[in-house]
Amino acid sequence: CVPEGAKCELVMTDKDGNVLVRVGADQPANWDSATANNMMGSLFRVQNGVPNIELVLCNNDDMALGVISALQAKGYNTKGSREGGAYIPVFGVDALATAMDAIQNGQMQGTVKQDGDAMARAIVAIAANVMNGKTFLEGTDYAFEQGVRKLRIPYSPVNAE
Repeated sequence: CVPEGAKCELVMTDKDGNVLVRVGADQPANWDSATANNMMGSLFRVQNGVPNIELVLCNNDDMALGVISALQAKGYNTKGSREGGAYIPVFGVDALATAMDAIQNGQMQGTVKQDGDAMARAIVAIAANVMNGKTFLEGTDYAFEQGVRKLRIPYSPVNAE
């Protein structure tokens, strides 16, 4: 699940070096749970007991929860990952309370939390520089992403452990 216009060019392999194949193109669910649910419901198939999707990465928790709802309609992610049963790992972003519940219930694998404190420190440092007539990042450890004016503040992983 990705927002409209986002690109994902990641090549992943399993532990044996086999290239994992993306099912369909990136699916723009536009940050919406219902849209992600419909998309996953359309894409997900099980043939001879083998699902065509093994992992889902979403750019927000609402889309991840929509994906989980679609999986549950097909008998997956209902018992929880720790209780056995059919399970597809689903990851989101934002660490919403509803996602945290899904993680604790074993229905969702994990999420990442944006580090609000680190973002606030960056904003304060940049604002202070602007107020003092300096360049945005002067005297900081921050660096703009190559070719654009974006700062990347690391996320914090969240899972059941």
